[in-house]
Amino acid sequence: WYMDSDGDGYGDDQLSLASCYQPAGYVSNSSDCDDQDVAIHPNADEACDGVDNDCDALVDDSSSIDAVVWYLDADEDGYGVNTTTMIACYEGTGWSDNTDDCDDGDDTIHPAGVEVCNGLDDDCDGVIDDSVSNIPTWYEDVDGDGYGDAASTVVDCVAPAGYVDNGDDCDDGNSDVHPAATEICDGIDNDC
Repeated sequence: WYMDSDGDGYGDDQLSLASCYQPAGYVSNSSDCDDQDVAIHPNADEACDGVDNDCDALVDDSSSIDAVVWYLDADEDGYGVNTTTMIACYEGTGWSDNTDDCDDGDDTIHPAGVEVCNGLDDDCDGVIDDSVSNIPTWYEDVDGDGYGDAASTVVDCVAPAGYVDNGDDCDDGNSDVHPAATEICDGIDNDC
């Protein structure tokens, strides 16, 4: 017979006695791992509390009644994806409590990401290159000399065909006139 000090129906294998009849305070099993706490025994629910509540030699394992589902956060940006999950009491490195990431391979792309002109949905709102604060201005280059007309512009993340990143041309109708042209004696401002 095994001493059951806490009265939970499970005994302590360290405190036993042999008898033909069951003595008071004793039980026939020795499976209690903490005979001083009535809440700890083999039939108890495991909880996330740093204690082996169910005497299975595992502390706070995935069978804990208050264990949480964690989502893979491969890029460790604080946002996970629902492709891989883990049930555990504690988060751990590389796991998150949400599935809000739209690119788990890039730690700059997540719901709190800053949208920039790069052809990507940096803030995971489903729209590419929206709400960009520094959208570049492009200048039309009609004569194709690499210098644009400051009066003809487009604001966009990507340069449209026929546009360049500067507005330095002083005559966009003449490809021989631009800031890098050689000035010659012809009555024209060739180099702007």
